[in-house]
Amino acid sequence: MASFREMEKCTHKHEGILLDEAGQTLAMLLEADGGKEGYSEYHRRVLHCLLFAVGVVNGTMEAEQSEMDTGDQASRVKCDAIADVALLSNVKLIRWQVRALAGRMANTSLRRVTAVYYGNLNHSITIKERQEGYQQAISYVKDFISAACSAATASSNHTDLAHLQQTGLEFLAAVISCFGHSTASLEPAGLASKFAAPCLLQYSTQITSAVKYALGSRQSNLINACTSVVALLVKKRLVVDNVVLCRIVKPLLPTGLQFGPCPLENCSNNPHTFTQFISEAPSKTKSVREQLSERYIKLGLVAELILFANCEQANCDIQGHLRHLFSAQEDALAVNFAAFAIDFARLQHGDTHTTGGLVFSQTSDIDPQNFRTVRKKLPFFCSGAALLLPQGRHIRLKQEWMKHVIPVLLVELRTSLAELKRFESMPIIPPLTPTSSQWCLQETLTTYLQGMCAVLKAGALPADVFYSGEINSIVQSLSSNILLRPFENKLDHVSEKAQKEHESLNDSLVFQTCAFLEDLVDLKIETNDLGFDTTSLSNCILKVLTAVQSRSIEFNYISLGKERIIVSCMQSAAKLFFSHIHGAAVDSELDKSSTNGSHDGMEDPMEKKEAIIFNLSVDILCGKYGVISSLMEEAVLKLLRAGVIHGHVGEKNKQFASHVFSSLCLWNEWLLVSSSIGETLGLMASMEHLQNALKDSNDISNQIEALTALRKFLQEKNSTDELNLAMNQVGGSILVLLKTSCGKPNEIPIELRRRISAESIHVIVLVFQCLLVPDNGDGNSIQSSVQRLSDFLYVCAIVFVDVLTYNGLPSVLPPLGDSRYADISLGRLCAQTLVHFARGAPGPFRVCLDRITSASFEHRTIVETAVRAELSGYTAATSGKSSLPCLSLHKLYRVS
Repeated sequence: MASFREMEKCTHKHEGILLDEAGQTLAMLLEADGGKEGYSEYHRRVLHCLLFAVGVVNGTMEAEQSEMDTGDQASRVKCDAIADVALLSNVKLIRWQVRALAGRMANTSLRRVTAVYYGNLNHSITIKERQEGYQQAISYVKDFISAACSAATASSNHTDLAHLQQTGLEFLAAVISCFGHSTASLEPAGLASKFAAPCLLQYSTQITSAVKYALGSRQSNLINACTSVVALLVKKRLVVDNVVLCRIVKPLLPTGLQFGPCPLENCSNNPHTFTQFISEAPSKTKSVREQLSERYIKLGLVAELILFANCEQANCDIQGHLRHLFSAQEDALAVNFAAFAIDFARLQHGDTHTTGGLVFSQTSDIDPQNFRTVRKKLPFFCSGAALLLPQGRHIRLKQEWMKHVIPVLLVELRTSLAELKRFESMPIIPPLTPTSSQWCLQETLTTYLQGMCAVLKAGALPADVFYSGEINSIVQSLSSNILLRPFENKLDHVSEKAQKEHESLNDSLVFQTCAFLEDLVDLKIETNDLGFDTTSLSNCILKVLTAVQSRSIEFNYISLGKERIIVSCMQSAAKLFFSHIHGAAVDSELDKSSTNGSHDGMEDPMEKKEAIIFNLSVDILCGKYGVISSLMEEAVLKLLRAGVIHGHVGEKNKQFASHVFSSLCLWNEWLLVSSSIGETLGLMASMEHLQNALKDSNDISNQIEALTALRKFLQEKNSTDELNLAMNQVGGSILVLLKTSCGKPNEIPIELRRRISAESIHVIVLVFQCLLVPDNGDGNSIQSSVQRLSDFLYVCAIVFVDVLTYNGLPSVLPPLGDSRYADISLGRLCAQTLVHFARGAPGPFRVCLDRITSASFEHRTIVETAVRAELSGYTAATSGKSSLPCLSLHKLYRVS
């Protein structure tokens, strides 16, 4: 407290410098104290510092009676902070300079408290301790929001206190950043449900009021702090009302945005001669420097929001509304982003000889204090320009801008990769600061990768970039630093704490890197350019698949980042390897350790590799690597389908896969593989398992799935041999299933009974059509064909009689079964099938009727009644109230 009074004397003269230095000093003190004491004591001190600072910002702090009665550590810390705040306020009225300094103190302390949960401190603490520390901090979020909003709108004698307001907005941004993803149940961000409402949503009105108050300021520093809050509000889904979103985003769109050709295309050969692109309209209240600073700050936020609206992690409603807000000015925004990106890149790399640029007429127009954030804004301008320039109108003019934006984007991407690699090569993790932390480096790299993805999708990347090996180098760096890092062994030269830091990857960075990888593969497939070297790309994909094959990944507890990498590599492998245009010899451990199946006789390494990848996908789908998610299953199925359709996978491997899938009742996978096997080998390899599945009445779902897969298989193959084999081996089981499920009392749901009936009759009709084709031979063979057909019709008709008797027909045949389970639509389906038999094969059908008569005259009566009723159109039934669907038999032929 004494230090507060001593600093207060010189605060008025050096306000900004003092606040910055005080915040840095406090961070260093907290970092130094963190290594000298245990976690519990360290956390208590930091939490006390945080609550004391919040109380100073508010001017007072109170505790509820329930908190004072608890007596736990958190309550004692708050009571101590309240006593300290009261002591300070009793000595003298707390001035705004002290409140501003306390705001910096609260900002720094809050980041240290929440850093405990994410493992950014040098303490060996348990997960339980981390969660307890985080929940203690979030329990005071109401005090944090109140203090931040109070400081953000602070004024004295109708005069805004700019420095205090800026500090309040920065603290508000820190609170949203730390607790924005936490749910109302006080779960930390890493444990929160994806669709749960954030706990800060209840304070959104208070937060947006403070933001709208700050938007009316004329000071660029305050506007810059306000834009950070707006970006976090949108990204953390704390603005759910589109009207509120419009009110806080619209004022940030600069006025007077111009659109025009790139001046660099018409300049002389002198690299330092530029024509000013943006001419500021004269203002009576703002200087050129102030106008320029305000413009680039607001445009930086607009670029950030546009990129967020086009990323795959954004909320769909927010995406659509943000795109609608900016759609009218996308052309002007695109060239303004490009102009700022070009100028910022020159300024950042020390181009001090330029007297004028695209956005400023002379160097004195640049505010050094604000342009210190060039490094933060440049990624948004580069990627925003790359995203918008290929869209909309005036494509030819935009292409001129794109030629100058792409080199900047490539340089900054390589620079960010080098910085990330250099940061992670350090044996000791540096203190967590906003400018040098690993997290900020990853966010910057994520933004540049999003811009590169936009360039790749637009096909705007120059061919010489591929031929020079620059893309290959970028892929190598991304592979080693991001894609392969989660699968590497532990490092020997760093501690366990540092190892966790090395393994921590931002999910957004992983997702964007995978998107970049997939876009490169799509571009390779589209262009089929032999000069496009994909060696690094192929090696990266195969190394990930090798890690999967070696069982170094536990699928039951896989993280989102690892899962996304594996899914992306599998999808890319399905496109790149099985398209046979990869054009690069790749080496991988996959060649040295094959899975089940045979690779004998494969001299081509790529064919052998395809077979191994195919068998790997089979093993994953069979559950040998653990339980997989639906997203992973979809990717593996794509890999399996690519191997079946486009690959050089041997018949033995396919037969083995067909046998394994049928044994595990994976009928969709069985259908995919068996349909690609020649002759009847696929069906024969799994016939035993098909028989067992169709006979197992205890598992009705598996019966239906097996029957559906068999129907699709027979329909797709359309082969007489397969139809004959299927009917001889499992035809009886199909008829028994139809009779027991649709012709006898049971409690099977009506939806399942209808599906069994439709699938069974579909198979019967397929066999009937096959038997209609006469054999090419003498009279004896033709007579034998007619006999087989009449026998088939007789067996089917006997089963249909049971179904008709149990379910009935409209008006002409009352059901004899339980009214709760009888379904007239099932009887009609059998009647339609009998009509189809009678019309398609009149002779064999008459023979069938004669055999039915000799067995039971009542059964023949039922068959004739059903046929006549179906042919007459159920005239008597049309006047009834039946709303059952009319099932048309010819539609069955189109079932897929």
